[in-house]
Amino acid sequence: PSHDNLLGVVNDVLDFSKLEAGKVMLDSENFNLPELVKETTKSIEHTTQPKGIQLKVHINPNLPEFVVGDEGRIMQILLNLLSNAVKFTEKGEVKLIINLKEQLSENTLVLSFFVCDTGVGIHPDKLDLIFKAFTQEDGSITKKYGGTGLGLTICKRLIELMNGEIKVQSKVNQGSRFDVFIDLIEAPQDSSSLESINIPKLN
Repeated sequence: PSHDNLLGVVNDVLDFSKLEAGKVMLDSENFNLPELVKETTKSIEHTTQPKGIQLKVHINPNLPEFVVGDEGRIMQILLNLLSNAVKFTEKGEVKLIINLKEQLSENTLVLSFFVCDTGVGIHPDKLDLIFKAFTQEDGSITKKYGGTGLGLTICKRLIELMNGEIKVQSKVNQGSRFDVFIDLIEAPQDSSSLESINIPKLN
């Protein structure tokens, strides 16, 4: 709906302004990683179903269930990357794969979040531009798909606030892959509060 699109644009501009001014403070809270992923993927199912796109999710079963970080901002990053992947994919699939990249200390982990799609891809000459503010690959992208060109810029700034990084690989008409690395702390687990969450597995 146009109302939702307008709201998204306004929120992007507000977020970008706060990030530019250094006024975004990250929260630090215990959260359930599989539950966050479940909520995130559920919220974009309405965009995958009309296209017949498969949304596949895999979380390394050896990862801790509870971690400490900014749950809302991590969800925002994943939503943005997954929404983009679906937006630019007309057929095939979108994957979210979460794994352990590195263990920095006894309870500090670097998690990797890979978002892959089989969409239109990005021209090699344009890869360096996609994280710049108000920039999309070309004007026809804005006309066809909408958006402010701020989403990836906001993601990059938020990830860097978390001492993380984001990388992209892409081939035109074959798809794109965004790799996100974020430092998180393993939370002390209360076994009585753990819930079994069914996450769809990759085929």
